[in-house]
Amino acid sequence: MKKFAQFMLTLIPAVVFIVLQVAVSMILTYGYVFKYILENGFDVESYSSYVLGLTQDSDFLWKVMVVFEILALITFVLLYFVGLKKKINTFSGRFSATSFPAIILLFMGAEFGTGVLLQLSSFAFPKVIEDYAKMIEQSGLGELSLISTIMTLVAAPIVEELAFRGVTMHWAKRLTNKFWIVNLIQAFLFGFVHLNIVQGTYAFLLGLFLGYVAHKYNSLWPSIVGHLVFNFTGTYLVGLAFGQGPEISFARLAIVMLVSVVFVGAALKLLSNDKDCSESVETV
Repeated sequence: MKKFAQFMLTLIPAVVFIVLQVAVSMILTYGYVFKYILENGFDVESYSSYVLGLTQDSDFLWKVMVVFEILALITFVLLYFVGLKKKINTFSGRFSATSFPAIILLFMGAEFGTGVLLQLSSFAFPKVIEDYAKMIEQSGLGELSLISTIMTLVAAPIVEELAFRGVTMHWAKRLTNKFWIVNLIQAFLFGFVHLNIVQGTYAFLLGLFLGYVAHKYNSLWPSIVGHLVFNFTGTYLVGLAFGQGPEISFARLAIVMLVSVVFVGAALKLLSNDKDCSESVETV
């Protein structure tokens, strides 16, 4: 019974994450709709068209994201620094001169590899990848602006690392003394909260790497930096690597994949030389 209660506790960050997303989206949508009705009156056809338009309005979706990130940051800072019962110090860690260069290589390589796999998946699952690309375009996540840069490179890494490699992983460690199980739990929940199969799949794989470096150094700095590097590479470098044409040659994909393998392999070799600073897994 105690283990079940602890498992349910471990789910709280993911539940809070989803509830905040839904609540912010609904509240802002109702606010916009109420304003529209006051200004234009209520007509079923125009009302329906307006609501549909909001779901495809990148400006509105960015406002939803900004409000969500602010509320999520406040929530998970409180959960992390106040809600955890034991005194924690996971913003320290013991690093060598090669720790962060290795982390940068690891997550650059991981994003390049993800980009290649997404391109290859478009041949096997064209409809799924097409719908995903359309969702990214409609949401404005592909735009390069100051607000998108702040949200993608600063807010998201901090919020998500506090939530999943911080609170979730800390509570999951009370369930088992096997870190690989702990890592699977937090990575699965991290993937699940993205609420679509494509992002959820690569977020799960990313979560495994992020969990590994956070656990190895007993610090959130490596996972925050790694998360930032992953997002930066996906936003600014993958497109350059693949080129600007509508079709990408298999030769280019092979080169990018080779770079990914070399980067990840070199990073793991460098990381293996660093002393493991992870704290003992809690079983209480």
